[in-house]
Amino acid sequence: GIGLALGGNILISVSLNTQKYAHNQNAVAATATAKSYLQNPIWWVGLILMAVGETGNFLAYAYAPATIVAPLGAASVIS
Repeated sequence: GIGLALGGNILISVSLNTQKYAHNQNAVAATATAKSYLQNPIWWVGLILMAVGETGNFLAYAYAPATIVAPLGAASVIS
């Protein structure tokens, strides 16, 4: 349970950074070449990583008590 929680929270952190990178990349692009984030594959990778991380976090509650899993959510804030 603890491993799922840590792994899920780390994936969530990576996904947020990936999506932010995609948004920043799009903001730097010239207005003519900028495209919707829905058309950016990097943004989709971040979204998929977020879904996998949240699933891991959700499953962690089945294997460990909430008093242990919930505080481990700080891993996504720290990283």
